[in-house]
Amino acid sequence: MALLSFEHVDKSHRDGRRELPVLRDVSFEIDSGDFVGLWGMRRAGKTTVLRLAAGLELPDGGSVRFDGADLGLLSGERRARLLREQGIGIVCTDRRPSLNQTALEHVALPLLAAGVSLRE
Repeated sequence: MALLSFEHVDKSHRDGRRELPVLRDVSFEIDSGDFVGLWGMRRAGKTTVLRLAAGLELPDGGSVRFDGADLGLLSGERRARLLREQGIGIVCTDRRPSLNQTALEHVALPLLAAGVSLRE
């Protein structure tokens, strides 16, 4: 069984009143230990794939499975817990750290949210 799989995934985003298809019938599998990169033109759907894989968005069609669990069938809380337990997260490059934060504080934020002590 694949660690992460996309099965016939479709995803669209709204642009005003229009639906813009971003992903159509995307399928792939990634096994534990695989090293994978995404490469494509600007606005090709790379960030959308990552957001779906991290459980931050749900597909409009098809399924995204992590360790056999269909992320679309889990509650938001259960989805977050499953991915957090596995150390899955995403930091988007279009988000700038707060000017009040050091680089270390910005990178440590997900750990603090997960309950890791500041000292640790």
